[in-house]
Amino acid sequence: MGVVELEQHIGIDQGVKNFTLVAVDKTPDALPRVVGSEFYNLADKELNVRKFDEADLVLVLQTKPF
Repeated sequence: MGVVELEQHIGIDQGVKNFTLVAVDKTPDALPRVVGSEFYNLADKELNVRKFDEADLVLVLQTKPF
């Protein structure tokens, strides 16, 4: 096996009204570099942020333009 030269990580953070995705590249002996990010305001996409489940969230992410 060879040495890993690049690691790619995807982070997801969900709050009550927001959903964020961040992609990071990491090489040995270097600081991580953000290569992409996206912020979604779920309330703006007609999601009932006071009461929703996973199916509601997936439906909004699949059907509402961001």
